[in-house]
Amino acid sequence: MLFCSYKLYLFDRYGKLITVLTNTNSHWDGSYNGVTMPSNDYWYVVYYNNRDRDLTFNLIFSQALKSNVDK
Repeated sequence: MLFCSYKLYLFDRYGKLITVLTNTNSHWDGSYNGVTMPSNDYWYVVYYNNRDRDLTFNLIFSQALKSNVDK
């Protein structure tokens, strides 16, 4: 049986830790302390382990604001 685990640390562009995601908590709703975060660049670091080896990934992504359009 293959088992892997990870921790994903999500930071804003200024280096403030926004959230930590794991195998058991893998969802981010786009907010910080209940306030929706703005469209911006976000950085994350992933520490991944699959029993055989440890890996680290560092990446950047941009979050787009969701529009509230009345239909």
